[in-house]
Amino acid sequence: MEPSRQRLLLEQQRDQHLARAKQCTGKQHKQLRRRLMQKVGKINAQLKSLAGVAAQHNTTTTSTATSNRAAKRRPTTGNDAPAGLASPVDAASIGGAKRPKPSSPLGTPQLQIQPKPEQPRQATAHAPPHHAKKKKKKVGSKRTRFLNQQIAAYAQRKELGKALAVFEGAKTKGIADVHTYTNTLNAQIRCGQLEAAERTFADLLGARGLTPNVVSFTVMLKGYTNNGLITEARDLLRRMSTQCHPPITPNVRTANTFVRGCLRVGAIADAEWALHHMLEPAPPKGKGWGVEPDRSTYTAVVTLMCQALRLHDAERLVELVASLPMVSHGSGGGGGGGGDAGGEAEPACVVHWQNLSHEPHASQVPRQVAVLVLRGKENPSESNAFVPAVK
Repeated sequence: MEPSRQRLLLEQQRDQHLARAKQCTGKQHKQLRRRLMQKVGKINAQLKSLAGVAAQHNTTTTSTATSNRAAKRRPTTGNDAPAGLASPVDAASIGGAKRPKPSSPLGTPQLQIQPKPEQPRQATAHAPPHHAKKKKKKVGSKRTRFLNQQIAAYAQRKELGKALAVFEGAKTKGIADVHTYTNTLNAQIRCGQLEAAERTFADLLGARGLTPNVVSFTVMLKGYTNNGLITEARDLLRRMSTQCHPPITPNVRTANTFVRGCLRVGAIADAEWALHHMLEPAPPKGKGWGVEPDRSTYTAVVTLMCQALRLHDAERLVELVASLPMVSHGSGGGGGGGGDAGGEAEPACVVHWQNLSHEPHASQVPRQVAVLVLRGKENPSESNAFVPAVK
């Protein structure tokens, strides 16, 4: 049977089996449907084999035709000369072709031109060089982040034992980083273990390849201020710029942590020292921190001044904050350098008291600052009774 006829019959059988298998939809026809699909698979295999045989036949036919065309194009040599000719010279003369030239004069061999060897392709600009190595990913980076999250969660729940177990495991495996130490410090500080936190902080300072960051110093500073150790906290702030290379500059969270500690123990001089360093430019322009104080900073300092019955200094500080460009003055909305909005000028603390009472969004000065100054002016002897707790 011809391959085309056989292929047509097989395709018809396959279509019949597929149509019958589609009709068998129930569970009772499950085995019948399986047998039909097996038959379809066998038919597909037969069709595939027939297609391979047909392709091989086409290839053979094509190669035969190509060889026949090449044989027709070849020039006629002496052995293939047609009958009736005495020699190849006669055949060439009859065909009008010229006699071939001798290979070389005097029997010397001709020089053969050898093809040039292929040169290797040069690497393009986009292709990487052979010696380029792929960057290796840090093995412990993902694992370290997971462990740091665990320690932070244990610190939030004050589960110091579990946090220390994870920390020791990270140190043993050699995958502990600065965040691992910082989260462990936070867990120890929250659980009141200041001496253990000092040892952990000393280990961080001496760890090879690790440098404490501003968060590490802030956590350690919180441990000192929570225990009322303002002198140690102040020394730690000095060590940030003297013992660290490169120096670490405190940010606003660090400064506010120290100022709140001063408020807790009534250390007005240390709070003013911190405020002075915040307002002074950072190196190389100055020797300060170059940090802009926020509402919490001014509230804590003014509260300390009111507790110390330094109402004049507190009022001057409120006036200074009121004259900043970011603060708007009255309905004029100009925010300039403390100029009059029109008419007779009122004290800055009173202006801000009015702003805070009617337009809270128009001022950056805390409401507590104006309340402290105004109540202290009304009754200086009872100013301490109006000092609110600064969180």
